[in-house]
Parts: sequence; C-alpha cells; structure tokens
Amino acid sequence: MSSTFTCRQCISRLAQSNFGQLKFKHFQLHTQAASTTATFPPPWDLPEEQRRDIASDHEIQLPTYFPTPAPPVPQIQPAEKKQLEEKIKKFVPRQNELFKEKIRAMPVAGSRDLKRKILQCRGDYYLVHDDLMTRYGLSNAEALHAVTQLERLLWGRSAAEAGSRLDVFHDWKMHFQELSQLTDDPVEKLKVVSLLRRDAKTVKDIWLRLDPQKRKSVWPDLMLSSFRSNPGHLRSLVMATFHHSLCPSFVVEDLVYFLLRLLDDPQSSEKKRQYGIDLVFFLLANSPPKYLAFPQTTIREVLSWLSVSGPISFYDALTRVDHPLRPNTLLHFASRFAKDPLRKVEAAEIIHSLSSRPGFDINSPAAASVCTSLLTLEKGAELPDDHAAPDELFKMLLDAGFRPNLINLSALMRNFCVRGRVEIAWNIFDLLIERGIEPDAHVFSILLNGSKQTLDMESLERNVNMIEASNAWTPHLVNDFLDFIYRYNELYTVKGRRQQKGNTELAWRLMARLYIKFFDPTALQQFTPFPLENLLIPRQRKPPAHLAQLDKLVDSLPTRPDALLMWPDTVTLKLMLKVHLRSLSTVKALVKHGNYVKAMILKYTKDPIISQLLKDQKGWLDNLFLRGSLQFKPTVSASFRMLRNMREKAKWEEQRYGTNKYCYPPSVYTYTILMKGMRNHKHTRGVLLALKKMVEEGITPNIAAWNAIIGALLRENLITAAVRVMRHVEAIGLQTNARTMREITTRPLWKQRRLDALLKKEPPSTAKSKRDTRDFVEWLWHVWERRGKEEVQHMPMREVRRILREDAKKEDAEPEDTGLEY
Repeated sequence: MSSTFTCRQCISRLAQSNFGQLKFKHFQLHTQAASTTATFPPPWDLPEEQRRDIASDHEIQLPTYFPTPAPPVPQIQPAEKKQLEEKIKKFVPRQNELFKEKIRAMPVAGSRDLKRKILQCRGDYYLVHDDLMTRYGLSNAEALHAVTQLERLLWGRSAAEAGSRLDVFHDWKMHFQELSQLTDDPVEKLKVVSLLRRDAKTVKDIWLRLDPQKRKSVWPDLMLSSFRSNPGHLRSLVMATFHHSLCPSFVVEDLVYFLLRLLDDPQSSEKKRQYGIDLVFFLLANSPPKYLAFPQTTIREVLSWLSVSGPISFYDALTRVDHPLRPNTLLHFASRFAKDPLRKVEAAEIIHSLSSRPGFDINSPAAASVCTSLLTLEKGAELPDDHAAPDELFKMLLDAGFRPNLINLSALMRNFCVRGRVEIAWNIFDLLIERGIEPDAHVFSILLNGSKQTLDMESLERNVNMIEASNAWTPHLVNDFLDFIYRYNELYTVKGRRQQKGNTELAWRLMARLYIKFFDPTALQQFTPFPLENLLIPRQRKPPAHLAQLDKLVDSLPTRPDALLMWPDTVTLKLMLKVHLRSLSTVKALVKHGNYVKAMILKYTKDPIISQLLKDQKGWLDNLFLRGSLQFKPTVSASFRMLRNMREKAKWEEQRYGTNKYCYPPSVYTYTILMKGMRNHKHTRGVLLALKKMVEEGITPNIAAWNAIIGALLRENLITAAVRVMRHVEAIGLQTNARTMREITTRPLWKQRRLDALLKKEPPSTAKSKRDTRDFVEWLWHVWERRGKEEVQHMPMREVRRILREDAKKEDAEPEDTGLEY
C-alpha cells in the first residue's frame, strides 16, 4: 500500500511561507507515492547552484548529505530538453483576483520597489501599468507598449537574468520623459533639418573593434547621446552599430518612436520623412523574427507617409519578422491595398484572415468601408488579366461572413460596369431586389453609365423605364442619357462629310427634345437664335435606322410641368453646346447659330450662366468655339487670331484683378485642338507653328499633340523626323496609345516599312528636360524650313515597286513570326 509522502523541507517551507514572497516555480511540493516497507530516497536531489538559489530565496538550511543513495535518474535527450524549456517559457500562470489586488496595493516609493513589484507580477505586467505611467512619465498608450516590452523581456527568464535585464530597462525608461520633452520642443525639431551623413564605414570600423560585452552595455547610452545632440545623425549611427544580439529591442522601438514624433510636423518635407522611413526598413531587414514590436501608432505613421507602392513592401517586411499587428492596423493596410487595382487580392486576404480572429466583426463600419473600397474600381483603372475578378473577391468576402448592403452592391455593380460586364451588373441588381433593398438614383446612375460605356440599347431601355417608373430622374441621370445619344450616333459613322453632319444634326435635335422635357430651356436658349420649343414639332424626315429606337424612347417620356423642370448644370450645357456646334454643316450656320459674338458679349457682361460655365470649365468655352472654327477651311485662318485674343484677354484680366476668373490663357488642350484641326486640313506648317508657340510659352506637349506631329510629318514624307519624334516621346516618359498606332497604320505600306526600318536603326534619345524639348522643337522647325531635302517627298512608283519586291524576298527568306511586335 502506498501513501503520500511530504518531506520535512516542504513542511518547513509551508510553515514559513508568506503569500506573495514565494515564486511560482517553488510552490510545487516534493511528494511521491512510496511503499510502507520501501526505503524513501531523498526527494530533491538538486544541483548545488539550484540548492543555493532556494536557500538564499527562503533562508532554509539544506542538508549536506543524504542517508540513502538516490536511484538513477533517467537522462533527458537534448531535443526533449529544448522542447520542455520552450513549453515552460510559454506557460503563463493565471492569477486570481486576490493576488492581483495584493500586487496592485504594493506601494512603490522608488526604483527598487518598482523593480521588486515587476518581478512579483508573475508575468501579469498589466498590474504595474499605473506605476509605469507615474514613475517613467508615460502616457496611457506608451505604458501599454511598455507592458508588452516587459512581457517579451522577462517571460521565461531566470531570476538573475530577469533582474539584470530589468536594470537595463529601468535605466533606459528613466530618460523617457526627457526625450519626450525634446520631441515636443520646436527648437529641437529644427535639428532634424540637418540630415548630415557621417562616414558610416569609419564609424562601423571603430565600433567593431570594441568588445561585444562593451558594445552591448554602451549602445543605449550612445543612442541617447546622439538623440540629444543631433537626431539627424541617428540613422547613420544606427545603421553602423546595430546588431540584434547586442541592442535591446525596447531601446530600438523607443528611438524610432521619438524620431517619428520629431518628423511628424507640418513643416517636415518628404525628404525628412524618408529619413525615418529608411531607418524603419533597415531595422526590419536586419532583425530576426519576433525581435521588434513597434507601437501600432508608429506603424500607422509610417504607413501614412508611404507612397502608392510603399505599403506592400512595408507589409511584407513586417510579416517577414512576425511583427504583431492589431486588427485596426491590418485594416489600415487593407484599406491602402483595396484602393490599388493591383493589390486588391492582398486586401481580400487580410480581411479573410481577420474574420477568423475572435471579436472581429467584418460588418462593422470600418471593415465594411474597406470592403466597399475593395469592390470599387476607380475611373480609368483596369484590372490586369491575371488578377482576381470582382466576383471572386466578392465570394471571398461572403465566405468571411460579409453581409452586403446597398453601398457594397453598388460598388460591385460599378466595378463590372467599368469592365464592360453590364449583364453581370444587372444580375447583382436582381440580387439587390431579391434582398428587398430599394435602389436609389446612384444605382440607376451606375447602370446607365454601364449602358453608355457598352452602348447597350436593351440595357438603356430597361434602365430608363425603371427610372421613369420610380420617378427618380436627376440632372446626372439625364446627362448620361444625353451622352448615350451622342455616343451612339458617333458609333455609326458614315463616309461623306455631308451625311455625317446630317446624322449629327438629327442626334442634336433628339438631344434637344430630351433636354426640353427635363430642363429649364433658359440657359441653353442663349446659345440658339431660334426658340427651342420648335424642336418639339415633328419633322417629316424620318430618323436614320440606328436612331429610330432612341427616338421612340424619347417620345415615350412625358414633358415635365414647368414647376418640376430641373436647372441644368455646366456638364449639361457643355455637352449640348459641343454637339450643337458639331452639327453645323456650313460656315454661315457656324456664324449664325454658333453665336460666337453674342457669347463673348455675355461673357464680359458677367452673365451668371456664362460666368458659372467659365468658372467650372476654365477656358472650355473658348476651346469649344476654336474647335468649331477649325471645321471649315475659310475659318481656319481665324484660329490663330482667336488664340492671340485669348492670350491678351487673360493677360489683361490678370493685370487688373490679379487672377484669371473668367478669361484663361491657352492651355495644352487649346494647342492640341489647334494642332489636330491644322492636321485635318493638311496644314503642316500650322501644326509645327502651334507646337513652336506652345513650347515657347512653357507648356509641355501631351501625347495627343505629339500624335498630331507624327501624322503631319508622315503625310509630308518626313519619315526620319517622325522617327525622331517617336524616340523623343519615349525619352521624356510619355506612353504611345492607340491613336499613335492609327497615325502609322493608316499610311501606305512602303511608308510603314521604311518607318519600321528607321526605328530599328535610330538610337534612343537622351532628352529629359523641357530645355531638351525646346531644342528638339527648334530642330523640327528647321527641318520643315528645309522642306526635307534629305527625305523622299515624291517617290516614283518604280522605286516603290522595287522596295516592295525587296521586302517580299526578305519575308520569304525569314522564318514566320507568330508573335506581334512593334
């Protein structure tokens, strides 16, 4: 039979123990089951050091001999011993409320009391949170971070090692309040302006000559001295002396925290903020996993300073070192990724991982906002082919427990409409109706925009009928309907200027009829010499086939009463005036119906309608009439006079009022309109002259202007000059587009082949600045003045046939290329 044996040593310990003075590892009693007839071996055959520790801790005299030899103790393998130590370090006892109240009640009169209280917390360092704030002068957030620093610093350490580590921690934190005052002093903030770089190699060589223990003990004082004297040298000093085995992590975290506080100033430039970003990335790149744990405020600060492509690198660096990230911080990363079309998958993965954390609600306002951004595609942005489709991202969110609302579904619908998948957008709309969600004007606008992008007549008709049934018409919806009519008519272009102008006129009349049914005609009436109500009278001429369905749809809409008519915005007037001037087929009609003189008179008498149009569009009205004058050859010569008039009026207004409020100087769009019109009329000299004037005024040409130059030069057989223009465009960082390819592919075949051959021979340009562009334009002008003496302006047909035969022989000799190459 066996009985429980308690040794005399344990009895003595229990009799002398005082609650709160014994460490947890010494609470275990030495007990064993023993036979009544068996000899009891000594139960605590411990090494000499451990017996000395126990004796010193509890003042108990241990026996120096054992009457009976101890049985052999089984040897523990090194691998098993390592696993056992890791389990012991990870184990944190759960303290009861009585113990917590006793620890909190312990008085702290000085540094020694504080260190004793920290050591007796048994891993629950939140018990000294208030003492850290009082003793070290920390804020609440700083004290919470100090608690996490203590956890990583002391957990799983022996009493001696924990004491020595705590001494270093205490010495550093005693300077915390001093450094905090330095970061709040505006005079000290000016020191960061000096971003001098010391010779890092020399500093590193001197530092490495020191003994490792010496470096370990001196490093915190060295960083403290550098921060006091000149924080501008801190980055180079850290990069030269940092090593994770010698530098306490809490010192590194606090240094970065204070440095970012210095740089968090409205006067700090991007260069100075990059100073702190570089230091953070250096530390993350040279630290082992779980070494650093920056405050979450520090991470959000760095994240707010990074450019568009920076957050993904920052997130990768943090995850590589297993940096702890709170849900709110991860939401910040997800929000930044969700706004980038190339990083939406990373954002969805973060949201999906957060959904598995207890306490995280994916349907909270912050998380739902990130989900909305994830499902939204910005205007003009396109997802790459290998990227996850919007429906796949939506499925990931649904798997994570996301419950979509009207805003989320609207964003998803817009995403598909932007990509031209209107049918899927309508499926989402049907899902919205099934859920009992009432669509609003924003939803109708998304679908109407999708119909406009794809020019889908069935989708338009369904949308218009629903809007009319819901009585949800807004100026924005009517503008989309008007724009659909214009684009749909432009889709069915016909050969022949007269017939094309006729179709545009019919489209304009159809748009005017729709306009009158919804808008007050007063604003548009000022630009037309005839009453707009006359457009409601049916005409004997039938509309063309492609406008017949639109004509019926417009007629089916009733005219609103005068009291319900809406006031058009500047977008509406801009669209109507553009189509109106485009529909004019003669110069006489341009002068009469364009009403340029009347518009200018209204402009300078500060008419409220024209004034609002000029304020919102900024010079668009002048550009509109300039484009109208370039439609006909007799009025082309007046375009340069109009340009000069714009420049003079803008200069006069600026001199008188100090700013341009109504009259604006010619912009890059003005000159591009002029160059395109000159090119259409085969006026190459006018194209080059407009480019020359633009560069002289300090305006940088865009790709549309260079496309007009390329087309004009190729028409004049100045192929070498056109090739150099293309090289120059590549050098200054502009991207060629579909219009560039159209200017090339619409030329004769022999000209295209010669252009391709010269492109292979012509070296890349070295132009980088505006000065280089100005010199290049001067060279182009001299080439035109010489009229291309080195070029072939009128190549005989015999020479053309010879070149074609040579090209055909080369193609037969070369292997077939299955790829497309430009």
